[in-house]
Amino acid sequence: MGKDRSRSAEQGSGHPKLWKTVGDEILFCCRLTSLCHLGACIDAFVEALKDFGALVRGFELNTKGNAWVASFPSPNCSIMPVRAANVFNGDALNGTSDLPTEENEAKVDLDPSLFDFLGKGIDAGFRISKNSAIDTLTISPGLGILLAQASGSRRITGFNREIRLAEMQVFKGVAESSPYPVLTIDTSRDSRHEELLKRQRNLLGQPLPPKDDELEEYLKGYLDYYEIEVPKVKNTFAEQGFTPPDFYQAYCDNWHREAARLEAENQRIVDASTASGDENGGAVGDEAELKGIVESLPPVG
Repeated sequence: MGKDRSRSAEQGSGHPKLWKTVGDEILFCCRLTSLCHLGACIDAFVEALKDFGALVRGFELNTKGNAWVASFPSPNCSIMPVRAANVFNGDALNGTSDLPTEENEAKVDLDPSLFDFLGKGIDAGFRISKNSAIDTLTISPGLGILLAQASGSRRITGFNREIRLAEMQVFKGVAESSPYPVLTIDTSRDSRHEELLKRQRNLLGQPLPPKDDELEEYLKGYLDYYEIEVPKVKNTFAEQGFTPPDFYQAYCDNWHREAARLEAENQRIVDASTASGDENGGAVGDEAELKGIVESLPPVG
């Protein structure tokens, strides 16, 4: 019962928010806090596709979905269009600080509709969306890794959906334009249609969904080979001792070096201003504020 209560509380800790609308598409996004959180989001999304699809079917309409993950603040980044920059009084990339900070990302989480996202991870997600269909939710390889982990820990996460490796397909600008894994989760609307799909797959000789650990191992190897970041999140929000992925640690190391360079440059300007007797020359930012920004990131090493 304790585990169930913990999972229930965690599943209610965050929900996707509207990012933007593009034609007849509605895009939602949210920060992932754990595999439990991710499993709850995907479960809710699949059921929403089914329920809304059944609702609009009488109007000769239907729904299909696509889902992917991308890592922030590196190698993807959040930017503030002009309208958002006016609201937050900062530059497009860094807000009011010299470098990207967790504070900036927290603002994005509050209202993602004021921001835009750039990076290969974002582009790849849009590319695979063309493979989505009424009976299948398409997901990215990075998301496939996390969901395979969630399914493998289903007694904790509560996530128990099969992931299929449907095919390999070339997408322009993704994985050096090499064949890319197209992963799907069934979103069949009713039992009759589900049975029809099973018979169809048997007749076509299509393989059964891979085991969770085999799928995870393959996708990790694929992303590593093409130097695409492998996402990583906690099992549960309360998990202790979580180690961030290597690419994030490398980002933090570079961040600290750049922060030290900026601090040294500010100090040089102060020293030059003092030596020349110009009290107003070379205006610099508050050193205490910069130090606080530096301390907000994990330590080097």
